Amino acid sequence: MAMLFMPIPFAVKDLHAWFKPDSQGVRERERAIDVLNRLRIIQDPPSREGYQLSKAFRKSLQQALTGGGNHQSFGIPCSALATEGVTVAFLDNYARTQWETILYFVVGSVNNGSSGQTSVSAGTRTLLQSGGFVKLK
Repeated sequence: MAMLFMPIPFAVKDLHAWFKPDSQGVRERERAIDVLNRLRIIQDPPSREGYQLSKAFRKSLQQALTGGGNHQSFGIPCSALATEGVTVAFLDNYARTQWETILYFVVGSVNNGSSGQTSVSAGTRTLLQSGGFVKLK
């Protein structure tokens, strides 16, 4: 995230300061840089003076975080005024219900303890399966 809006490369010495100087820290740093390179998230300039995010990754992440572009990563803005305010209690209850629904799904007791009013969306199921959190029969 520190590199996302930087116009110049992130200095190698500054990156090194983020890791412990011992051998484990050096291994972790090199492993992290290798993963970022293989995923084409960073560009490793030949001079090794600094690291930059790849142009495509930088642009896409900036758009996703700022809502720029026409891809509607944050949905479509509402043009109508809300007639009722959303309370903290409502948000707290909604978040708790969603979280508990996911937890019941993960532990395999979809209808046990849950009120049955909510279900895990197909996207969430796919994410949990892809991440190896659940295996469906």
